[in-house]
Amino acid sequence: MMKMKHWIVTPAIVIGWLAVSSAWAVTGTFGFKGSGISQITFGSNDSALTAGQLAEITVNDQPATLGSDGRLYVAAAVTIDSLAGLSAYMRASDHRVTMTPGTYRITGADVDAGTFPDTCLFEFTGTNSVFDFTGVTIEVDTSVLRAFGNVVMQELFVKGEDLVLRNLTLIDVGSVKPYRSAQSVLLDGRGNRIEGFNVATRGSYPYGYGDIFGKGADYVIKHWKHSAILVRGVNNHLKDCKIFHRSYGHGIFCQGSKNATIEGCYVEGETRTSDDVLAEEGSGSAADGVDFQTVWGYPLQPGWMFSCQEGIARPMALPQPFTN
Repeated sequence: MMKMKHWIVTPAIVIGWLAVSSAWAVTGTFGFKGSGISQITFGSNDSALTAGQLAEITVNDQPATLGSDGRLYVAAAVTIDSLAGLSAYMRASDHRVTMTPGTYRITGADVDAGTFPDTCLFEFTGTNSVFDFTGVTIEVDTSVLRAFGNVVMQELFVKGEDLVLRNLTLIDVGSVKPYRSAQSVLLDGRGNRIEGFNVATRGSYPYGYGDIFGKGADYVIKHWKHSAILVRGVNNHLKDCKIFHRSYGHGIFCQGSKNATIEGCYVEGETRTSDDVLAEEGSGSAADGVDFQTVWGYPLQPGWMFSCQEGIARPMALPQPFTN
């Protein structure tokens, strides 16, 4: 059945459209006059327009997004060309931030010098902002994993609301283990989306043995884990990301999340044979140092294959969502 409805847009514009069944669409070009217009509210006495009913909105040639509060936010567009410039906008709201393509490098010396004063490299706490990293590579020397001290360290931590981060390449360089444990990306907060990321994770100890020698409280060789992406919070979305996982820990795991969406992601790990490990005899390696005695109470046996990662994807239950 055909219906006609009108949505009131502030300031003082009426948008009308036709819809068939539940398939709603809005088309047209609308002009705005005046200054200081940063929010446009959609609503009616029947229901609210949702983000899923909007494909693309541009206001004054700037992208706009529909927040979870039903408001259409017009982003203030900025371009940055440094990590310091990025830090200046991580706590800002209602911005469209584009980073100049290039390779940006971070070392433990940068942390020691106070360039990154938090317990992570990048902490996004704003609301209704979009960060476009197309063509941007951030290389993190694995010495950074120890530079913050005895903490669970995150390289990139999203904890705001209605944030979108796109198309970043995040690469670990080196093999230094974390001081405690680490995650390359923590997606937290509410209604946030990470899409199109390429993440290459390195830096754990020991690497190349899987859980042969333990991984938790019971172990023959102690582990310092480094996972790729942790998803928690409420209504968060990980989309079209590629993970090249070369450390011990999970590729993607959900822990303390509610209504998480993992869509179109690719995770690549490594396998190894027990024969490869046994060939380390006499080398002084970690496995050689414990005479190849496994956590299961018997010596490592030849002829089988195992994963070098803790897991590719894993959901974990907590009593309630964890939102930081």
